[in-house]
Amino acid sequence: MVIPLLGNHFVEGWNWSPGGFFRVAAMIFGLGVGYQAAARRRPSLAYRVALGITFATSFAILWSNFVQFVDVQRVVAMHLGVPLVVVVASAIARLRPQRMARAMAAVAGVQWGVLAAVLVIKLLERPNVVSWTWPELRGLCGNAVYGGAFAVSSFLFRYAAQAEQPAE
Repeated sequence: MVIPLLGNHFVEGWNWSPGGFFRVAAMIFGLGVGYQAAARRRPSLAYRVALGITFATSFAILWSNFVQFVDVQRVVAMHLGVPLVVVVASAIARLRPQRMARAMAAVAGVQWGVLAAVLVIKLLERPNVVSWTWPELRGLCGNAVYGGAFAVSSFLFRYAAQAEQPAE
């Protein structure tokens, strides 16, 4: 919250309203409380890291697409559904490591699927355009990385599930 506050004072054209600060603070507070509630019963470091990656990536998707939603086109609104898929998939998985591994693999697939859909839509809208604007490239690359982060989270949840299984 310090960076946007300094931006308001020192960067020309950076004018956050008090409501903007409140919304971002509420999102960060909600993510922190949600992480603590979900991670408190799992001692596994792999589980906690995977959960942290999941929460951080969901926040980054929301943050970057709210900013990009203004900069580029309305088609990026599809990316805002991915954090909703994270919440639903996590609820279905009941935050159990093995199920979370499958859920985050599915979320990675959804993220990359949405990215592919956005690419197809953009190519159909402008088939003769070979150059992309910087915000479009930034958004495409960023959302590809988000899918990768969910895949890493899936692998860490799988590792945590294997570590929690009793030795036979």
